[in-house]
Amino acid sequence: MRVEERAFKMRKYLEQVALESKQKVHLVTYSASGIDARVALSIYGGNEYVETLTTIVAPHGGYKIVDDIKKHNGLYKYEVTERAFEILGLSNQSIEELSCVNM
Repeated sequence: MRVEERAFKMRKYLEQVALESKQKVHLVTYSASGIDARVALSIYGGNEYVETLTTIVAPHGGYKIVDDIKKHNGLYKYEVTERAFEILGLSNQSIEELSCVNM
């Protein structure tokens, strides 16, 4: 799933929670979900439903390992790292989106 898709889903969820609770949300994210939250708030209008955003170890500067894999393709087994990112819920496209160059 792409960053934009995850961010849009997050924005819809934030809207639901805020409307049900009748108050803005204090959103705490971890890792790549911090990037999703930034997109949800800044592009999809989620800021309307969020009082505060706290990101913990979000890769705001991108994942250096993605750039390293692309730069030193022979040193890394792309299939292994691809599987690791898949376990984290990130697709190949997401990996590319989170490279340092694209942040």
